[in-house]
Amino acid sequence: MTLSLDLTASAASNLVSNETTTVTSSQISSNGLVFLKNGLFYANGLSITLTIGTTTKQLVAGTDYWLVGLLKGVAAIGGGAFAAILVNSAW
Repeated sequence: MTLSLDLTASAASNLVSNETTTVTSSQISSNGLVFLKNGLFYANGLSITLTIGTTTKQLVAGTDYWLVGLLKGVAAIGGGAFAAILVNSAW
């Protein structure tokens, strides 16, 4: 998929929805933060699967993870653009 450069993140044509992201324990900092390799992501339709060793868990928003780093000045299409994920380390 080729997307045009959109520095405002406001072009609806560049909205990636229902994106699935797999996170491994090596991507989680000691304070539980995850920064995605390819930058910001939109909240709507986001699905996160965490794999630690041989254990895989589908994370639940608001329980297992929280979206942090809402980018101000970026259009709210897609439920807002976020820079990071805070993972609940309790599980």
